[in-house]
Amino acid sequence: MTLNFWTPLEYLKMHGVLFKTPEETFEINPRFGAWIPYLGETSTPSPHASVFGLVIPDEVLPILMHYREIVEADFPPDEKFRRLQKMTADDTNPNWLRHIQYALHGKYSDMAEYWAINDLTSLQGVGPAKARKLIGRGIYTADQILQ
Repeated sequence: MTLNFWTPLEYLKMHGVLFKTPEETFEINPRFGAWIPYLGETSTPSPHASVFGLVIPDEVLPILMHYREIVEADFPPDEKFRRLQKMTADDTNPNWLRHIQYALHGKYSDMAEYWAINDLTSLQGVGPAKARKLIGRGIYTADQILQ
């Protein structure tokens, strides 16, 4: 599976799942991953390209899964925003924080801002600067504007 913030939780949970034959698999949107042949056990896990750079999947899957659990949950936008802010709080696991800071590239203050800006900029005419102003007013999603 792709190790990115946009990969749905159901796909992230399939990382490492083995199928005996190709007929057992199902079609995957190529944006989220691809089935690859299993070549047998290896002594060390192989690094994967990701939004976090080249990493061992087990290091970042918990971060991505936690992010997707929040984003895909049926919480109101302000609750999602609050929970996502906690992902980069001072008490965050230092390994998580290191990976998250790498992935945000200094463009976003935290995971909440990343999520909200990406959602808001899906609207025509809304760029990052305008999205930040909307966030300051408690508007975190395009749906909040379109309602």
